[in-house]
Order: sequence, then structure tokens, then C-alpha cells
Amino acid sequence: MQKEERCWRIHELLADRISFKEPSQELPLNGIYFFYEDGEYCEKDGIKLERIVRVGTHIKQDNFQKRIHYHYNGNKNGSVFRKHLGGAMIARDNLDYPPLSRWLAKGTRFQELECRVSELLQKSFRFRCIEVEDGNERLALEKCLIATLSRCEHCKHSQNWLGIYAKDPRIELSGLWNIRHTKRVGRLLDGNWFPRFEQLLKSMKKL
Repeated sequence: MQKEERCWRIHELLADRISFKEPSQELPLNGIYFFYEDGEYCEKDGIKLERIVRVGTHIKQDNFQKRIHYHYNGNKNGSVFRKHLGGAMIARDNLDYPPLSRWLAKGTRFQELECRVSELLQKSFRFRCIEVEDGNERLALEKCLIATLSRCEHCKHSQNWLGIYAKDPRIELSGLWNIRHTKRVGRLLDGNWFPRFEQLLKSMKKL
């Protein structure tokens, strides 16, 4: 199965799962999340599906719910996803405050923009997830999923996508709010990870 076929299959497999607009206690304790964004779609043979715009997981065991909560309600020092979103908003809207360089710097905090990032996530984003108990398997699958979804011909971002304004060009090029693993396509597409991904989806309840 080629990269584009796998990418489309990932979108198909996840399409019928429940999507969440906010953190929930219904989420598994350990898992991988897939974020979607209003106005972003992938298309193949006249069929249109919501496009995955970010993939992520967590390192600490039983911390999945907290990780999702922090993306929605934390700050950019603890969520690189929030940092990317805020930086793109500054560039798109030509904001004078905070300066982009200071927003991207580690340690600084700007509550007003943090609130705007939270509002954006609550309004325009939603996510689906799968349960993956083993930490090493979560991290390995995350890499392969990102590499597969990155730069797919069926998953080109829209002309108005916020990611176009991101400071790091890898976001626009990949079509994902991810930096790591977006170029490591060749090696990560090898092996038997994809059948395992399908098995995990089929063996768990539809979250």
C-alpha cells in the first residue's frame, strides 16, 4: 500500500468515530489523538473527508486526558500546539502585542493571546482518538502516522488555512500542526505498523 493510499485509509478508519470538541472523562487514559480543523478537508475520487491537521500522544502513562486538557486550557510553554497556533495568529492578524519573537520564546506568558488560542480551539477544532496502552507503541505509531499524513496529495491544506502563517515552514509544507517526523517518510512507512493500527481501531469501542 502506497503512502497516499495509507493516508486516505487512516482518514476513512477514523471518520466514523466520535469527535470531541473539548476534554472529556470519556477519553481513554492512554492514547493517540487526531485533531481536525474547520474548513480543512481531504478529497479522493469525488469523496471528501475531514482532514487531520495534527497527530499527537503523551509520554507519561495514564496522562492522555490531562494532555488534551492542557492543549485546550493550558499555555504555550506546555503545549507546542498552542505555541504554533498563537504564532500563526500573530502573523496573520499583524498583532503588535505580543511580538512574535517573544511569544515563541520559552518561558514568557501572554494571557490575552492564550485566551484567544483557547477560544480558537474550542470554536474551530475537534479531535478523535484511539486507545494505545503501551508507551513505546504510542510513540512509534505517532511517528509513522505523522510521516504518512505529511505532504499527502489528497490532503492539501486550503488556501485560507491558518498554518500558512506559521513561523516554521514545515507546518505549511506538511499540512500539519506538527514539526517532528514530517520528513521521515521512507523508513517510517516500512514494517508492519499499519496492520497494527487497523487492529487497534477494530478491537476497541468507538470513542
